Parts: sequence; structure tokens; C-alpha cells
Amino acid sequence: MKKLWNKIVFEYNSIHNSISFWYMKRKANKLHRLTGKRYHVVPSGKHSLMVVDNTYLDFYNRQAKKHRKPTIDIMQLLKMSYYSTSVQSIVRQ
Repeated sequence: MKKLWNKIVFEYNSIHNSISFWYMKRKANKLHRLTGKRYHVVPSGKHSLMVVDNTYLDFYNRQAKKHRKPTIDIMQLLKMSYYSTSVQSIVRQ
């Protein structure tokens, strides 16, 4: 019974994570099309994702310096991200 329950929970979490990643990836692509900036999908907490750009990275580093915590550079952000939009911007007419 416990094995069955574990399998159900695992399948539910897999489906939930896939949908969440798909939604955040879509959100990053929409923002990229609107602004032309590069966006990254990164983990936020244990079970959530968030979309960030370089502006957020600068804000995070300022706050980290105030509270004497380690800062993050762009290479660490790229290693940490699950998905990044392309570097080239798409211009809408």
C-alpha cells in the first residue's frame, strides 16, 4: 500500500513540476518578446520557480551586500537556471 501511495505522489509531483516549468518558460518567452531582455527561469524556494533578468540580479546583489551575504554573478545565475531565453532580441513591428 505504501509503495502505491509513493508512486501516486511521485507521479503527481512530476506532472505538477512539468506544468509549472512549462508555464514559467512561456512567461519568460513572453517577457523576452515584449522587452527584448534575456530572462532566466530559476528555482525559488523548495517547490517553486521564478523568472528573473539582470535587473533582479543587481537588486539581489545590493541587498546581499547590505546583509553581508554572498553575491551572485551572471555565470552562477546561468548555472542555476533551468531555462534561459536567447540573447538576441525579437523586435515587434
